Amino acid sequence: MTNDFYTCPICNGEGYEYEQVDDKREKRPCPCNENYAKSIIKTATERRNEGIAKIKKRPDYMALNGIMDEFLHSKSSETHRHTFTSDSFRNFAGEINDMHQNSWGALFSSYAKKGIIQKTGEYRKSVRPSSHGRVIPVWQIN
Repeated sequence: MTNDFYTCPICNGEGYEYEQVDDKREKRPCPCNENYAKSIIKTATERRNEGIAKIKKRPDYMALNGIMDEFLHSKSSETHRHTFTSDSFRNFAGEINDMHQNSWGALFSSYAKKGIIQKTGEYRKSVRPSSHGRVIPVWQIN
C-alpha cells in the first residue's frame, strides 16, 4: 500500500510481509492493508479541514471576509441577481496583493458551511484567463 503521504515500514509499500518458516519463505498480507494504515494516514477531508483552518489565520483571508460581506450585501439588494460565480466575486474584490490562492476556496467553503451561500447545481466556464476555461460552480445567496 503506497501513497504520497506514507510508506509502510513493514512491507515498504508492497502490501505483503514475508516470514521465514522452516526452509521456505511465506508471504502474508501486511497489517497496513487494514486498520494500521487507516490510523496513520489522514483522510482527504482531514487534510482539507487542516488547510482551511491554516488559511483562515492569514491576514488576507480576514480582509476577504469583509469584501465578501460587502459583495453579498450588494448582490442581495439587486432585485433579480442573487446568483454569482467566484469570477464575479473576484472582479468585485479587485486586485488583492499577496493573496494566497487557497484563500478563495476556503472563503467560499466557510460561507457555505455557515449556510450563507450554496451551490445551485449549475456550472459555467470561468472567464479569468488564468483558469483556462475551467468549469466553476454558480452560487446563490440563501
